[in-house]
Amino acid sequence: MKLLLFFTYNTSLKDWSSSGFLEREAKYYDYLSRKHNIDFTFVTYGDEEDIEIAESRFKFNVIPVYKYKKKMNNKILRFLHSFSIPFFIKKLNLDFDLIKTNQLNGAWVPIFFRFLVKKPLIVRTGYDIYSFKVKEQDSTLKIKFYFYLTKFSLIFSDVYFSTSLTDINNLKTMFPKYKEKLVLVPNWVEDKKSNTNNSIKVDSLISVGRLEKQKNFAGLIKSLEKSDFELNLVGKGSLEKELKNLATRLNVNVNFIGAIPHGQLIKLLNNINIYISTSSYEGNPKSILEAMNSGCVVIANETPNINEIIENNKNGILFNIEKESLNEILSSLIVDSSKLENISEAAFLSVQKKNSLSTVTKKEISEYQKLII
Repeated sequence: MKLLLFFTYNTSLKDWSSSGFLEREAKYYDYLSRKHNIDFTFVTYGDEEDIEIAESRFKFNVIPVYKYKKKMNNKILRFLHSFSIPFFIKKLNLDFDLIKTNQLNGAWVPIFFRFLVKKPLIVRTGYDIYSFKVKEQDSTLKIKFYFYLTKFSLIFSDVYFSTSLTDINNLKTMFPKYKEKLVLVPNWVEDKKSNTNNSIKVDSLISVGRLEKQKNFAGLIKSLEKSDFELNLVGKGSLEKELKNLATRLNVNVNFIGAIPHGQLIKLLNNINIYISTSSYEGNPKSILEAMNSGCVVIANETPNINEIIENNKNGILFNIEKESLNEILSSLIVDSSKLENISEAAFLSVQKKNSLSTVTKKEISEYQKLII
């Protein structure tokens, strides 16, 4: 089977590499190729460097759009110019069976391409970007844009993947006519035979994510005021300077680690017992799934999407950051090692059952096969 994968708009293999995502993403496509005999062609928004990265890491064909087409500096002109990409790709006379998007953002390119080549299209979404824009109180124009992009993607796709049941139910409510196209394919973690967490300490904490308002790291730092806990914060973003100043002012011990490769992150997770998530809203967060797969005890601010993953006091701990004391929760865990061990093991077993690479890819492949029969 041959699949043409369109990257997220304005995203390249170089972006994956610089953000630390390349290693993780490569594992997924390597597995699909090896276990299910899928031959991929990637359409990226990169240049010659994407070909060099692909040659060193993948066996797949890569078409970096901006190796062949001029990249406009102006964002509006670049967006308008993106509508010419389907015609450029068609001229290459590629051999493929299916078209798929890596995310919703940029789906207009493969949608137009689908009309040119008459092949099935799978739109894959990692989160409900329209709902995120509403919660972020973004501009009316952007909110409307992502509403209609979601709607048109549902109309013109053959299958619409979502990683979250909450998101699927929201989409069914907004667009009931297209509910039969919606398929749950959650994010994945590596297949493992046993819990590999090596830590018995609870004085060191870890949290992962973009240093942006959604993740509410300011709330997390404030929650740790007057405590002796050390917080390892993995990620980068526009609020880094502000968060560093806050940690200094409140005398909270925070290690700002920045963006790191996936392998390095897994090593950290295997050696830290407690993972904290204070996000105001989420999709199907990879970092929480990875933490659970590493045997971390996840303490997460309660949201509908998080409730899909964590059962309180069973495979994690849910709390309300506005109403409950994180320090009190952490302090209670220090004196209850058996609870820590039980939650750690339950977390590992639950994600292996629902999110293991072998489980998730079987679901995805079954949808592929339905479309090419």
